[in-house]
Amino acid sequence: MNTRRNLLLLAALSFLFGFTNFDLPAAPGFEAGESVVDISPPVGTALGGYRYRDPAKPRVSTGRSTPAEVRALVLRRDATTAVVISFDMLNISFDMVRRIQAGVEKKLGVPAAHVHLSATHSHTMPSIAFNRHWGNQNPAYEATVEDAMLQAVTKAHAELAPATLRVGSAVVVGGNRNRTLKGDEKAGTQAEFTKDSTDADRWLDTKLKLLVLERKDRPTLLWYNFSAHPTAFGGSTLAGAEWPGLAQKLVREERKLSPSFLQGHIGDVAPLSATNTARAVANAIYAALDSAQPVAVETLRVETRAVELPLDLAAFKAQIARKQPLAEAGKLEAYDKDWFENFATRYDLTKTTLPITLGAIRLGDVALLFHPAELYSVYGLLIQRDSPLPHTLVVGYADGYIGYVPDPKAYTRNEYAAAMVPTILNYPPFTPNAGRELTAAAVELLGKISR
Repeated sequence: MNTRRNLLLLAALSFLFGFTNFDLPAAPGFEAGESVVDISPPVGTALGGYRYRDPAKPRVSTGRSTPAEVRALVLRRDATTAVVISFDMLNISFDMVRRIQAGVEKKLGVPAAHVHLSATHSHTMPSIAFNRHWGNQNPAYEATVEDAMLQAVTKAHAELAPATLRVGSAVVVGGNRNRTLKGDEKAGTQAEFTKDSTDADRWLDTKLKLLVLERKDRPTLLWYNFSAHPTAFGGSTLAGAEWPGLAQKLVREERKLSPSFLQGHIGDVAPLSATNTARAVANAIYAALDSAQPVAVETLRVETRAVELPLDLAAFKAQIARKQPLAEAGKLEAYDKDWFENFATRYDLTKTTLPITLGAIRLGDVALLFHPAELYSVYGLLIQRDSPLPHTLVVGYADGYIGYVPDPKAYTRNEYAAAMVPTILNYPPFTPNAGRELTAAAVELLGKISR
């Protein structure tokens, strides 16, 4: 407990005397290492994120806007090691996740369940998961990304060094908006989110959370969590990291630091313009960095939890029934024909749930919660609110991809997230309460890891 008491004393002194860039003693037993590998796709690679008008003519890269990267963070405390991989891609398949986890375990001895991979969801990068008419998969390119991930983790592991942790946060002003609002509807923010807030309303999380890992005589590592769809570039054919790449460029130029991005709960969240969001995020990173406070990493724990998300087979059968007459008359357009013939009429109706795995890493009073969905904002805020740990980062697009998990209102309004996306990904639609079940399971997992 002496380490914790000393760190709290330093934090108090910094508050009283107005300094924050003090030298922190390395936490005994805690180490961190990082490595970055470029994965910019070659010209001609099929990109994801937008529907192809003609599936035989995919949108392909003609160059790059910013570098695309794999960023690996390895954390070790005594005998426990955890790996976090952030990478600039639309999504990732469960198959590739399993291969990477197994590869890390074989090469470095880190248990597969301790390895978490999170896509930034850039819409100007390829897809590494099935997306009907929305992004061709690229086996050759995927192989290079897989190699890059293993290379990055190996290098980060070799670069482990004693480290300290500080945690900061700041509101991003003018960086994102709730894109589902109609008429005069308004979204509440995290500042208005109370113990009584529910998914009956629409919300927006404008807070950025920052992990600062400082190591003696080595670069400081920054990992941040924020919520905004990387769609500011529209249907550009210039591949890259989208607005997170521009934010990274600003921080590299202005602070000589290279932040790594962990995507948040963005199912109902859009950015503003690419330059505005990047600037706003960079400014928030600086504010969070300058005000970050020390956290003693006396505990490093990793836990996972299996979850069965409920599928609405009644709604699915109704979808099939609506398409049946058009199919019999040969009048289905190409997309619906593909869905109807190759998925809907072949689906095993005894499968009433979709199995997923949630993961959590605990660093002292900090938790990272990993899930494979595009959560609506309310569920990310609920997980943070109800987490027993004071600093909780909710990380999406992690360890696979299941698309949107929206709120009940999205189903009554027949929103794109609820009605269209399951047909893209080859899943029946979720039930309207699936988000609540995922949230409850995530909070339960955080409770387990906090004990």
